[in-house]
Amino acid sequence: MAEQVLVFLRENFAYPSKECETQECVDPLQLVTFSFFLHWALFGLSALLSPFIFSSFKELASFRRPEWHARVVSTIHAIFSSYGAFFSLLTVNTAEGTYYNENLYYREWYILFSLGYFLYDLMVIHIFPKTMWDLPTFIHHSLGLSAIFLVFGRSQCEYYFSGFLFTEITTPFINQRWFFYNSRMGDSVWYKINGLIVIVLWFVVRIVFTGFLAYNAVYVEVFLLDGIMRFFCPFILLSAVLLNLTWFRLIILASLRAFAPKKK
Repeated sequence: MAEQVLVFLRENFAYPSKECETQECVDPLQLVTFSFFLHWALFGLSALLSPFIFSSFKELASFRRPEWHARVVSTIHAIFSSYGAFFSLLTVNTAEGTYYNENLYYREWYILFSLGYFLYDLMVIHIFPKTMWDLPTFIHHSLGLSAIFLVFGRSQCEYYFSGFLFTEITTPFINQRWFFYNSRMGDSVWYKINGLIVIVLWFVVRIVFTGFLAYNAVYVEVFLLDGIMRFFCPFILLSAVLLNLTWFRLIILASLRAFAPKKK
């Protein structure tokens, strides 16, 4: 499915450029606009279909229903973007002793697609602040949004941002935890299994892997970055590590409560 979407985007949004004689380029404005409205369309589709598909949705308080739709969209974006980021990381150029010397067009596809999502998500947060507003999440998306604007077209930082985007692989499991809990399945074995998967994935991907990227950017390749990127790339990655550690603590506490014996 992701490959079909990529083919569609390439056929409809690629354009010739003097700077891209040997590879396809993207029209940033068209792709971001497409992504922004696509995610809003998915939000509307969830609002249309969820009452007929999920019986637990009908039991939700009305003020919580927008969060349900937002998490559906979040899961779809996370699957698509983490796949694209993983594909980008696997196919980087290793010529001339470096692994990011070329600005690969498919990396830009997923980065710009995610920019449209971040813009959509920040709008959702401001439209439905009662349930959607959360300071760490707002910081996370603001960092991602500002990072895209600054790193796009800079191949070194685009590589690091692809790594940052790959950590979205944990998002579907985080969202599924919310769906389980709000479907009154907080005591089920599936809720607990999902919680264990979240702990393992979060630690491996969002702490160890992101920590490795931050270490590499700060201590190994900082002098290969140009201008403001010498400060900005390490700052974004270190901020992500600290934010992920904060969330990891909350995840551990929630898991301990889930596995704790119930008081009679």
